[in-house]
Amino acid sequence: MNSKDSVALIHALSGAAALIASIMAKGQISVPEQPIKAIGYGVFAVGFLVFAYSLVFLRGAFTGNVDPVREKLVTGGPYRLVRHPVYLAMLIMCLGPAVGLRSWLGIALSTVVYFPAAVWRAKLEEAALRQKFGEEWQAYRQRSHFIVPFIF
Repeated sequence: MNSKDSVALIHALSGAAALIASIMAKGQISVPEQPIKAIGYGVFAVGFLVFAYSLVFLRGAFTGNVDPVREKLVTGGPYRLVRHPVYLAMLIMCLGPAVGLRSWLGIALSTVVYFPAAVWRAKLEEAALRQKFGEEWQAYRQRSHFIVPFIF
């Protein structure tokens, strides 16, 4: 297993751990179940919509591998704002159940373990994109955000 595969595995396992923790440690936050449960479903739904919208623009390029497979750099749709909307969507989808199930542990693992794993993976992906697309990548990088619009 090479380092890129290891990062992908760590990314996937950290997301799974956050979701499992949310289920196993539900009800930790002392707030009424409703409307928090509905808010959690809403957060997950937003993440899913961002994920689906991002895949429309990636088309067949979403392979789970960090190396780019398309010959054209994707910069439309959600990629106008952020370079990694799929990772943003996955983070939102991890946070949804954690919020809805009122799990401090799920929220913590989503933000302290899953998000850094996504950043690590995105940085590897960016190195591969820079190598493949050169100046076009650099220009795109200057006009877009990394993962979180307007912040990071």
